[in-house]
Amino acid sequence: MPETHFLGQVTQKALIERDGKFLFIQYPKSKPHFFGFWDMPGGRLNDGEQPLDGLRREVREEVGAEIVIGNILATGIFTNASEKKNFLVLYSATLLDSNAALVFQKDEAEEARWFTREEVLELPIYYAEHKEIVRKLLMSERLD
Repeated sequence: MPETHFLGQVTQKALIERDGKFLFIQYPKSKPHFFGFWDMPGGRLNDGEQPLDGLRREVREEVGAEIVIGNILATGIFTNASEKKNFLVLYSATLLDSNAALVFQKDEAEEARWFTREEVLELPIYYAEHKEIVRKLLMSERLD
């Protein structure tokens, strides 16, 4: 059987930790299909954009803060709501300024909040693949 190469988009997310809590954003009301669900800050890589620059841009757009990007925690593949295949890269991250106020655009996030490990495990996360990756990481405590 001939090989078929993966064709898809690259999605990058940041699992941002501060004082044992993790930053998640709630999808905005302008995206009714997703509203009420939470996810880690991040998004798709633009054509011609360097991966880490793209992740920094997405986080800045969603929560108005600069981040320090750490290690890759996990990778995976999922199909987004538009039925497009995505290669997911999840990084550990911290805020450049841990006291920075979170300022976000309403078309990017309805709200941003810090959650404990236990609270994250209970959050409604739209993509099952994202939820499973986060669950495995938080249960294993592999977050460095």
